[in-house]
Amino acid sequence: MASFSKNISMLAQGAALYRDGDLCRAGVTGYQAKYLLAVSNNEGISQDGLARRVL
Repeated sequence: MASFSKNISMLAQGAALYRDGDLCRAGVTGYQAKYLLAVSNNEGISQDGLARRVL
């Protein structure tokens, strides 16, 4: 099971790095992008709701 979770973690990090390359011109990191998407797709979302949606 540890190997599976390690692979998922590596995949998530790789995806964030890929997004970093596309978003650097806008001054946004790959990790920030998921928060921006959640906010833009859920107008009026609370901070608690954002935390639940993103995590």
